[in-house]
Amino acid sequence: MLWILIIGGMGAINTDSQWWYAQLVAKSCLSIGILKTSEISFFLQEFFWTDLYLFEIFKDFWEDIGTALEVENNLSRVVDELDSGELAVC
Repeated sequence: MLWILIIGGMGAINTDSQWWYAQLVAKSCLSIGILKTSEISFFLQEFFWTDLYLFEIFKDFWEDIGTALEVENNLSRVVDELDSGELAVC
């Protein structure tokens, strides 16, 4: 499923849907333990992965995924801390 979302996102480069796909890829990555965009190629190397996906034309998409990963990961940490009562409010 992750590979399908990545291909969809690459097809959405420079459209209004690019960020939507980046967010879905980020959420999918976090759900399977991928925390950085650099880990995606390692995870998918035995699947339909090629370094062509890293060409310059896709740079903005990968940056969007990185941003979405940071946002989603930080949100999940806040939720975890809220659930555990460990969130310090300043």
